[in-house]
Amino acid sequence: AAEQALRHAQLDPASAPRLGVVLGSGPGHFDPARLAAAANATFDVARYAEGLAPGQPESLGLPRRTEAPAALVARRAGTRGPVHAVTTACAASNQALGIAYRMIRRGEIDVAVAGGSDSMVNPQGLVFFVLLGASAHVDPSDPGSACRPFDRKRSGLVMGEGSTRRAR
Repeated sequence: AAEQALRHAQLDPASAPRLGVVLGSGPGHFDPARLAAAANATFDVARYAEGLAPGQPESLGLPRRTEAPAALVARRAGTRGPVHAVTTACAASNQALGIAYRMIRRGEIDVAVAGGSDSMVNPQGLVFFVLLGASAHVDPSDPGSACRPFDRKRSGLVMGEGSTRRAR
């Protein structure tokens, strides 16, 4: 998405030394032991671990550094300006846009690649939100009622994922 944003904006990082990268991402990874503690030790970590998909490294509890997306974009694009990682959970991408805006407005940078990416749609992320009681309670006879973020009758969140970048 960052490469597409740079192409769309017709920006060459080599000719823009004051190009900054400000990206939001999630909390990194979830540790099964923490999930067990969150569920008052009623969550069987060993049984859960047996069912993890080997093709999903994030589901194996491998550490994922929260600054990695911002650093990767900066390195691949060859930017020379500041790189800033925002890790404020669900607000991270929105906050990254605001930080980039303020950096441009203050004259710290001329242009920014800003946005965010994350994925909680993995076994641990899904279990985490269920254990928190944050997941929507879906009526099987009305599955369309699951995702109603601004409805007074909403019962929780529905997991999703996305990515965005903006170069301006």
